[in-house]
Amino acid sequence: MPGRTVLVALDGSEKTAAALSFAAGLVGAPGSPEENHLRLLHVQTCKEHLEELHELEITGPLYTVGKPSEESIAIMDAAIKRAKDMGVLNFREDVVSAKHSSAKGIGAAICRYAEDLEKTSGNVLLVVGCRELSFIQRAVLGSVSDYVVRHCQCNLGQRALV
Repeated sequence: MPGRTVLVALDGSEKTAAALSFAAGLVGAPGSPEENHLRLLHVQTCKEHLEELHELEITGPLYTVGKPSEESIAIMDAAIKRAKDMGVLNFREDVVSAKHSSAKGIGAAICRYAEDLEKTSGNVLLVVGCRELSFIQRAVLGSVSDYVVRHCQCNLGQRALV
């Protein structure tokens, strides 16, 4: 059985810490292939790439790879420590910059990253955390996890919402 890439999107919240624990458990579960590995992803917003928040269409490149911010480095350092504490040794971390700072823009960057990773790595399982927002908050603020679940082109059976 070939290995799998378990991709977990992180924002530094308690919910993404739970998602990371879930993902790490999948990678290191008894009987899982040694080729399984964990991919940690943080999407930062980059001020020079930001478009208007009210823009409805997201076009062009959805993310760029650049220098991580101090916040991104702190989020990744905490995630790496947690993964190592859980016994995960086979992992890689990436920080990308979203073109848009809205939930839709960040969600689109996660989806595109997962789809690009699936093209190069094959079997990808995407794990995202879900904040407990009210209906009104979701409507006004948007929800990255809602966007990912509705729009990501990974196979439906290959997404988990923690």
